[in-house]
Amino acid sequence: MKNLILFITITCISQIANAQMSDKLPTTSLKDLKLRGHVKEVVDSGYVGELLQVKIDTMHVYYTTTMKFDEKGNETGETTQYGDKTLNSKSSYNYIDKKTLIVNRTSTDSKFFDISIFKYNENGKKIECDYSANFIQNDVPDTTFGKYIYKYDTINKRTEVAIQRKDTVENEKIIFLFNDKHENIETDIYNSRGILYYKTVSYYDRYGNKTKSENYLFGQPTGGNTSTYNKVDHNGNWKLKISQDYLGPNSTGGVVQKEFIKRTIIYY
Repeated sequence: MKNLILFITITCISQIANAQMSDKLPTTSLKDLKLRGHVKEVVDSGYVGELLQVKIDTMHVYYTTTMKFDEKGNETGETTQYGDKTLNSKSSYNYIDKKTLIVNRTSTDSKFFDISIFKYNENGKKIECDYSANFIQNDVPDTTFGKYIYKYDTINKRTEVAIQRKDTVENEKIIFLFNDKHENIETDIYNSRGILYYKTVSYYDRYGNKTKSENYLFGQPTGGNTSTYNKVDHNGNWKLKISQDYLGPNSTGGVVQKEFIKRTIIYY
């Protein structure tokens, strides 16, 4: 369930808790991940580099995620090991029946635990996900929870996913909009007063890989991200992804860096 791995930092455990309920959708299958072929296992290793860097510094991996799938393409387990190996997470997948999936994720330091309960319709499509997380920040326990609602058109194509997030800090709504290729082309985040304050517009290549995203805060550009994909295998799956953040004219600053993701795929 690759829903927090690529964009978190390990400086604050609450960032892990919030990642799944922010601007990333949870994934539970090869189809969600846009992986082709009879995939058994995927190992992603992330590296951070300087903007002008063109080669991977293999001595400075900051996470390694291993995802396993059954022969039907459903995810069955996931583990993540972070750079200094002081914090790891593990997810277990329990397929109760054709309409229910329960995913439990825990950290090895016992400071984080979450559960996601997915519900499916008679066509095997997600229609709902209840999510809750318990974590400890600065020795203080905290909780966040929310609900995903999946909507489809008359020909069973996903058109929208809405998240209603409710916790002690905020009550916000996030809308994911899709095109007819099931690509998330726009993400809108509304605050507790129902005001659209943050938007991300995304673009894809002909293979369905995201190549660019543009971020807007109250309608003003704040930057985004570009990605390129190299070393494609015989099934058309990429083996190296290079992402780079960029700042917009209204950005207040921050670190702009390049990220390398090296992917190893094992097939049945």
